[in-house]
Amino acid sequence: MMDNNKKSFSGEGYNGLAGELQLRKYISPLKSYTSKNNKVYHQGVYGAAYLQGGSYSGQFTDPYTYYDFNTGTYLTQAQNNYKVAVGNWGFGFTIGYQKTLWEVIFMEAFIGGGIQFSDKTVSGGTPNPNDYSYDGIIDPSYEGILPKIGLQIGIGL
Repeated sequence: MMDNNKKSFSGEGYNGLAGELQLRKYISPLKSYTSKNNKVYHQGVYGAAYLQGGSYSGQFTDPYTYYDFNTGTYLTQAQNNYKVAVGNWGFGFTIGYQKTLWEVIFMEAFIGGGIQFSDKTVSGGTPNPNDYSYDGIIDPSYEGILPKIGLQIGIGL
């Protein structure tokens, strides 16, 4: 677990929970095939629509700095403590390939994308304006087009 008090205002200092709901439709249904070794496996291609959502929070400590025009330097005035709460939600589509190995292990590769929206609330002190931004698609408060690509391996029960 990370020490949030030592992190700047970025996606690294958050704790949270997220989930996804997916509806799949097989374009090429799972079919049984037999390999040269007489091993049976199944494979298929699917399209999927998904909805996702998450809730994250973090407590941060940053030095409050400002630019002194008289001296031409940045000065640190005090420590700034604040809490950030982020909720995000999104939707999108993927296309994937699924295959079984030894009828027990499932492999899946998928690619797609969607759109993510978020709502950020900052309480306590005001973060340093230089830090009050997001780090791109890895930050929970990211809004915009979100690519989705992955490889999953699982065991059938």
